[in-house]
Amino acid sequence: MSVTHTGLASLTVLEADRFGIGVGSRVLQFASPSFDAAVCELMVALVSGAELVVPDAGSRVDMAGRLASLVQEHSVTHLYLPPSVLA
Repeated sequence: MSVTHTGLASLTVLEADRFGIGVGSRVLQFASPSFDAAVCELMVALVSGAELVVPDAGSRVDMAGRLASLVQEHSVTHLYLPPSVLA
């Protein structure tokens, strides 16, 4: 049995439309590139013409602690966060 990725395009277009992501938007890549959620962040930025903000390695060490400053510093307009980060 194989798993296709045909739903990825539809999901990406739906998310970009629903969240108003487009040219001029800046999406933060919060998830580690090794985590499957990173695909959503990457794809929605690429498909919609938004800019993907990729933090440097040092920022990734304490991403949750630096989140507010990263968002402000890079003028991030959209980000995906797990509930544990918001706590």
